[in-house]
Amino acid sequence: YCESNDSKPTDTNVTFNVATKEEIAILGDKAKQDALNEFLSNNNNVARIDQVSYVSLQAAIDDAAYGAEIVVLKDIKLTSPLNVSDDKYLILNTNGKSISPENDNLEDLIVNNGKLSITGGGTLNSGKLDVIYNFGELTIGGNCTFVGESVQNGAISLIYNKGTLNISSGTFDKDGLAANATIENVGNNASLVISGGTFSGCTELREI
Repeated sequence: YCESNDSKPTDTNVTFNVATKEEIAILGDKAKQDALNEFLSNNNNVARIDQVSYVSLQAAIDDAAYGAEIVVLKDIKLTSPLNVSDDKYLILNTNGKSISPENDNLEDLIVNNGKLSITGGGTLNSGKLDVIYNFGELTIGGNCTFVGESVQNGAISLIYNKGTLNISSGTFDKDGLAANATIENVGNNASLVISGGTFSGCTELREI
């Protein structure tokens, strides 16, 4: 969008049917971000980094520079797990949207080997899958919701942690069988710190 030295109105109640870059430039910061999200989510775009939009969340992850924030623009159905490599440090701003599997053929929604922070108040619904396999550094905040269903045969967790996991807020709802833990903390090198959050359903914390 364009910036100028002219003073800009701060009225954040202005709305547009279809926001243009020029219209975005006159809005206040919060409304500007909302309008930018709407503008970039047109067509098939599902995520953005700054003003660059992407048709897949994995493409945004692969293209993200160190420390980049990825903003989810619309609800996403995954056909393959998201992979965060060990050279990545990024913020996944779920932006109130949902991320879920297209079907039960996936093993998990996200495999993290890098540094990943999840925020933005969205929902990660794994169905009958693990939500996250964490082998790196994972930080969860921003009041996101993590939801999963238990399965009769097998051990399914919302988060399978073999790295460093810090939880400051969020809702963690694991429905069903006690054999399916909310969080599995696995191995001598696994670190888990919980300073906030709501845990419901099957709330077992399992350390292996």
